[in-house]
Amino acid sequence: MSNSFKFTAAGSVILKIQLLTESDQQIGLQFQVIDTGIGIVEEALEKIFIAFEQGEDSITKKFGGTGLGLAIVKRIAALLNGKVFASSEYGKGSIFSFECAFDKIEDKP
Repeated sequence: MSNSFKFTAAGSVILKIQLLTESDQQIGLQFQVIDTGIGIVEEALEKIFIAFEQGEDSITKKFGGTGLGLAIVKRIAALLNGKVFASSEYGKGSIFSFECAFDKIEDKP
């Protein structure tokens, strides 16, 4: 979400959570961050998940950052047996999604 706010000067940033699956023991959720920011060129979408990489070389100069955020997110998702992916339209915005199954726990009074 912080990246979406950082790269969205005007418009909106939306967090959407959707139930994908449910059993007695688990729920599968999809989290989406949808923004109307600067967007990412299609050729750079895979690159943004690599440590110390940015979608474009000029991004670091203009917006700062190390290029670690999405690489860390991807690793955490993998540790949770989840997945992370992105889609974007350059100049119009991006959608970042995270899907994972979570164990249900009993609500204790």
